[in-house]
Amino acid sequence: MKPSDYRVEHMAGVPWIEVDDIPHHRRIKKLSFYLTCRSYPEQYDVHPSVRRNTQPVGYVRLRRGSLTVDAIRGRPGNADSRAEVLRHHFSDGRDEFEDEAVREKWLKLAAKKIKAYLAKRGNR
Repeated sequence: MKPSDYRVEHMAGVPWIEVDDIPHHRRIKKLSFYLTCRSYPEQYDVHPSVRRNTQPVGYVRLRRGSLTVDAIRGRPGNADSRAEVLRHHFSDGRDEFEDEAVREKWLKLAAKKIKAYLAKRGNR
């Protein structure tokens, strides 16, 4: 990638890099998905509000064809704070979504699964 493909943004003193047309932040089903790695793997921290300094409620990662979605309730680090709510295997071994439509589809499903888990567990 050439340097002009990168755009550095600062949010609360933390640099964010937006690569190509993938935004570092998106709102889906009232959850905020923050892109923490663009590829190898493509991954997101999920927060309940647009403020990134809130406690995360989920984590999404696509690596070597395996998409995993974890819901986080309570404080991370507790034995029961994290639960896998979705796992999907792509046969092509991808480390990033092939395009924005596919990305949007899977992130919407991730948001739905995270919210359902948290509602069932009485958190957020």
